[in-house]
Amino acid sequence: MTLAIAAPSVNDFPQQLRLFSEHELYHSHDRRGFFALCWRKAQGANLQQHSYPLTDLPYVIANVDHTRDTYLSQSEFYKPNRRVINLLRLGCLWVDLDTYQTEFAGEDPQRTLGRLFWHCDETGLPYPSVVLFSGRGLYAKWIFNNSLPAQALPRWLAVQRELVQHFTAYGADKNAMDASRVLRLEGTVNSKSGEVVRVLYPAKSEAAQVYAFDDLAAELLPYSREEVATYNQAQRERAQKREQRRQEAVKFRSIEGGGHTAGLKRFNPLQANFDRLTDLRTLAQLRGWVDGNPDGNRDTFLYAGACFLAWIVAPGQVYREAQALAREWCPNWTQDRINNAVSSVYSRAKQAAQGVQYHYQGKECDPRYRWRTETLLNLLGITAEEEHHLKTLISKAEKGTRHATKQRERRQEAGAVPREAYLLTVEQKRTEARLRAAKGESQSEIAGALGVDRTTVYRWLRKA
Repeated sequence: MTLAIAAPSVNDFPQQLRLFSEHELYHSHDRRGFFALCWRKAQGANLQQHSYPLTDLPYVIANVDHTRDTYLSQSEFYKPNRRVINLLRLGCLWVDLDTYQTEFAGEDPQRTLGRLFWHCDETGLPYPSVVLFSGRGLYAKWIFNNSLPAQALPRWLAVQRELVQHFTAYGADKNAMDASRVLRLEGTVNSKSGEVVRVLYPAKSEAAQVYAFDDLAAELLPYSREEVATYNQAQRERAQKREQRRQEAVKFRSIEGGGHTAGLKRFNPLQANFDRLTDLRTLAQLRGWVDGNPDGNRDTFLYAGACFLAWIVAPGQVYREAQALAREWCPNWTQDRINNAVSSVYSRAKQAAQGVQYHYQGKECDPRYRWRTETLLNLLGITAEEEHHLKTLISKAEKGTRHATKQRERRQEAGAVPREAYLLTVEQKRTEARLRAAKGESQSEIAGALGVDRTTVYRWLRKA
């Protein structure tokens, strides 16, 4: 199945200059949350930024100075702070195409747009919902019919990376695919070229094509969610068989320990670190640390949080995201102290981006830091009660409890009778067997009437 729509027509220049209000495709002023607007007062000046409630979106956009370089956040946040850790909603995918750095430099943007659609036709990619001329390159965006929650960030990132790979020949910027990214606002000037940022496709009179995110993911990712689920189930079954063989070996050799808890799901690094960062913030909330962590719980929280971030965001963002975390956990720390706390994390993240590998126990490994769950449980002093509210920072005992609960629910969904009901049924049959025996029926007759074997009837009557 392909998601591509009919070949689009390209706007003429007068149409491009009429505002399309493309930001309304992925931002809505009638819901909670914040968006960020960034601008430069003059070319070469530092970028200034301010966050606004989404309810103020129409007013803010209407009063933008279109003669300045102005940028708009593509995602929405639950705090007035444009950082991934504050992510609330994702409304689209995008690719920032620096075509001026490719063989198409200097080409009319409409001609480059035509090449872009041709590339989608040739590769079977879904057409973008909207394409803008950024003043020097192009922005291609795929809009969702329903926004994604922050929990979908790992899967969203996987699809975003696939898109960038598909458009490498058109100058796709690998550093412009993070969820906190800002892109130039339609109708504003690009001071580097003097050109106005404008919509090339679709026309103002046309409705933009929107997509279900799951359909885009199925089209772009090498494996569908169902295939991944099937693979994970096969992995769990193999793990259970290995555990059974290990337990048999224990019986014969009287050896204890080793092995993994059977049937537990193993996360990919991106998902695991996103969940651990979420757990870390949940833990601080559970402990009531509203105005910052107490002494002795700042360094560990910030350092561990930065380690998790290094797997989620680009290296250049590690410091900025860590600063946002520090405002929650270490509000009185200076900038230098924050930077010193996460400098080694940034260094490892930069090495990972450069493809550097570390040798560990005879294997080539990613240089970014990993934490053992047991180490984090001890360092953070997580209690059994706190584990009930966490997703990944849990002990083996809690994992076993959750696994047993899931297995029980799975059996019940498959039609298995709960133990209490089963015992009640057995007791009823036992009573019936005794009554039939008192009437003179043979054990074989009783077994046939109750649907059990003769040995069971014998045992019931013997106990009586």
